[in-house]
Amino acid sequence: MTTVHGVLTPQLAVIYRAAAREVLVVAISHRQIAGTGLWAAAVIHHGIDTATVPFGEGRGGYACFLGRMCPEKGIAQAITIAQAAEVPLKIAAKMREPEELRYFHAVAEPMLGPDEDFLGEVGGADKYRLLGGAMALLNPVQWSNPSAWS
Repeated sequence: MTTVHGVLTPQLAVIYRAAAREVLVVAISHRQIAGTGLWAAAVIHHGIDTATVPFGEGRGGYACFLGRMCPEKGIAQAITIAQAAEVPLKIAAKMREPEELRYFHAVAEPMLGPDEDFLGEVGGADKYRLLGGAMALLNPVQWSNPSAWS
């Protein structure tokens, strides 16, 4: 079984259609596969059990960016927004892939000033504390996120 997590480009649709002859393909929305000719064994939307997430007061005096270090997730826009609003920004981002590292060094890192704090990848209880303390989550995605589609 394999899951299509991102944008299903025409090139990727060819690959997934071929894979679907041998393995089950799962999509994250119906719209993601619409018009691609790909049959999905199931559509499983991203989800979270909100009962497991602690409530935060948002009184930390900062905004937060949480995501992957890539142009599609809008880190450059988040930094620009925080700087324009004169609000400190805590950045928690996955940055393990070579292209993520290149993007960080070429684009995001040069934009960082004294009020931006790059934390690296944050998970579990630390992630919830970070989000709970933020006055705002800056998530200016630069693509039509298929997980938001029906």
